[in-house]
Amino acid sequence: MVLGLARAVARELERETPAGPEVERFARTALGGADDAALAALLADPADPDAAALAELLLFPGRAMQQALEPALAGADAALGGDAAPALGRALAALAPRARFTLPGGLAVALAPDARACAGVAVRLRPGHGAPPALARAVDAALAPQAALAARAALRHSRCPWTARNVDLLARLAASPLAGPELPALLAYACALLPGLDEGADLAVALARAHAAALRHLEAHQRFARRLAEQNFETLALRGERAPHADPEALRREMRAADRLSRILCGVPAAAPGVAHQNLGARAPGDGLLDPGGPDSFDPELPELPDI
Repeated sequence: MVLGLARAVARELERETPAGPEVERFARTALGGADDAALAALLADPADPDAAALAELLLFPGRAMQQALEPALAGADAALGGDAAPALGRALAALAPRARFTLPGGLAVALAPDARACAGVAVRLRPGHGAPPALARAVDAALAPQAALAARAALRHSRCPWTARNVDLLARLAASPLAGPELPALLAYACALLPGLDEGADLAVALARAHAAALRHLEAHQRFARRLAEQNFETLALRGERAPHADPEALRREMRAADRLSRILCGVPAAAPGVAHQNLGARAPGDGLLDPGGPDSFDPELPELPDI
């Protein structure tokens, strides 16, 4: 099983893959604007510490590689378990693959990753950490094949622990007709939220608090923007005011995701007054709250946010 997976990884490495934007950024910033010829010369000098950094950037599995390998990884998950990366790294090094890349300017280069580099590739592919079968089946049933593959690859790399509670919540989310085309984004938001919750935490309360925190940041951003429109930045700085480190659109997306998750999994809107401060008990999400009564019983869309 490990050897078969290692061969699949080697095949992907041996495809000619375009270098990602991080390589161009590395050449521009760390190397002072090095062109393709300079990058190729650097890779040929393993004694240069910058060569190891550049090779690591090139070998880092991107989204295309993660999605291409997801079927092979998923097939091996059950057999390999969560500690499969070292064995995969050794098997990959034994195959001695030649990784091929196209640099930002179009020049093709090849690398021969050593045992340490192969071990790094194996760790970053996260074998044995894919979505459990029940969650994978729910995602496959809810999305088109390519979208399901992308969602399952994202779940593998989400760092969300596959506890019984987390798997149940995510599978229910995937199976809900209310998620619609936003399912991949909602899964990503849920996977970012769940690791920070205690096993017995009330999900409705957590989502209400996340919604309220994002709203507070949005209000602070809008208040600062109004003051900045009336005064110059230097005056505000002299008064000790600082621009909020916030992206209003990202905050609105977070509020929308929290509200959608709360409606789907708990039956209440995240913005409901007082929910963030109520002890809703240790019941399962949705018990004793609001029974949605099916996909047509309420509008799952987050209304337009008012001007603050």
